[in-house]
Amino acid sequence: MQHHFGSKEGLREACDAHVRAAMMGAAGQVQDGVEVTPDVIQGMYEANELSVRYLARALAEGWGVAAVLFDEGADAAERFLMENWPDDFPPHESKVRERAAVMAAMHLSTIVLHAHLSRRMGVDTLSRTNLPRLGIAMADVYAHLGQWITSGPGDQVRQAVTDHHMKEHPRD
Repeated sequence: MQHHFGSKEGLREACDAHVRAAMMGAAGQVQDGVEVTPDVIQGMYEANELSVRYLARALAEGWGVAAVLFDEGADAAERFLMENWPDDFPPHESKVRERAAVMAAMHLSTIVLHAHLSRRMGVDTLSRTNLPRLGIAMADVYAHLGQWITSGPGDQVRQAVTDHHMKEHPRD
């Protein structure tokens, strides 16, 4: 270990760099306009099973790599929101940064809370064979929540929360 990494901290830095490269490389493939095929998804899951487990621990324990990956994920979410809905998410508005941070937290929470998800779903959600179940579930939830939030009851909830916030913080 000392010969290759110099110290335990050197080993952790090497692991952090590997996990960061694996996670951001997979995410970058999807964002860089590569056609998303089953083979691309399979490659992401195969490359990332151990990295995802490492990231789960890093996020839960507050390791430095977790902050870097969270920020990079939130930055990617900002770009995604601004590119897809430029009228709703104009550059340099605080709401873009806030929404992107929430989006990153929502996605990463499935990794941090994997023990609870695994218990509830009856499978190890971080295993290579079951990771796709998280993606499918997330896509289904987003699709249905998108429909609900624009429906009567969902729109009322959103408006009530917005009105309450504006009452408490009229300058925001």
